Amino acid sequence: MRRPHLSTRSRATLLGAATLLLVVIGIVLVITGGDERPTAPTTTTTAPGTPPKATLDLTSSSKDAVSRLAGLSIPAGAADFLSASTEDRTQLDVTFTLPADQVDAFVAGSGLPTPIAGTRVITHSSPLWKVNPEGRVSGSSDDHGTVIRAVETVPEGDRVRVRIVLSPRS
Repeated sequence: MRRPHLSTRSRATLLGAATLLLVVIGIVLVITGGDERPTAPTTTTTAPGTPPKATLDLTSSSKDAVSRLAGLSIPAGAADFLSASTEDRTQLDVTFTLPADQVDAFVAGSGLPTPIAGTRVITHSSPLWKVNPEGRVSGSSDDHGTVIRAVETVPEGDRVRVRIVLSPRS
């Protein structure tokens, strides 16, 4: 049995179509491939003899739940509330803005030490804020029950950005 002979033009057309198909498939995989979430729950294991990591008792990252967990008194004038937790619940990053005249009420109502001008207590990156904020940073930290609180304030126009990192006390 003899195979049909393809002309050079037909081969080039088939090769071009195959290349185009592979490029389209590659683009689709790049765009959709990174957002997959595991369907089964994930667990964190530790080596034998290693104590498990302390975690935050975090059932929700809403403003009310965060306030209860960390003993924060977030004033009604707070806006732009965002929170992000690590998957293993060992850290919660929180940010919101306040009118400048409500910062003292937030600090006092939360029982926080007065933030010290020029003091950085948060030195890592978060998906919620810039590593190096623009403006004068004031910061302080303490613990509240089982939670360690690091708080920074940064002026942003007529409001003040509050940046908070919560972590469990070991």
